Amino acid sequence: MRINRIKNIYNRYRTLLSFTALGVIIGGFILYLRGRAEDFTLLLRLSGWNIAILVICSLIFKVIWGYIFKVLMFFFEKKLRFREWFGLANIAVMTNYFLPAKGGLVALAVYLKKIYSLRYTDFISSMTGFYAITFLVNAVAGMVLSVTALKST
Repeated sequence: MRINRIKNIYNRYRTLLSFTALGVIIGGFILYLRGRAEDFTLLLRLSGWNIAILVICSLIFKVIWGYIFKVLMFFFEKKLRFREWFGLANIAVMTNYFLPAKGGLVALAVYLKKIYSLRYTDFISSMTGFYAITFLVNAVAGMVLSVTALKST
């Protein structure tokens, strides 16, 4: 009974609540910017070209990560659309900024469980294999580049 009353109040004032929440977030962001202004002055020293390169590299990283994720889900016979695999990659990256360790993987696991009924154990095993292969490839590439750099000096 009480939940229905709260739901009715929310539905009636949804727009007002949304704008209030947006105002609080923007106000908090402005307060943060004022307190940390010296940190953001460093950004003004960057050239537009450098910022464009950073944005493009970030976008490429997210596309590659999302496509790898799409291929991993293909093994479980789950066909993800572009909006899903690219969106999930972005959600995972953003969640990792806010939660420690690999919080983004939790968001992915919950989404896949809810939408595709993918078991958590299947998800964990696929991601464990993915990270093992990634570490192996990075280690080999690092050794090859180290030997190349050593020989060139």
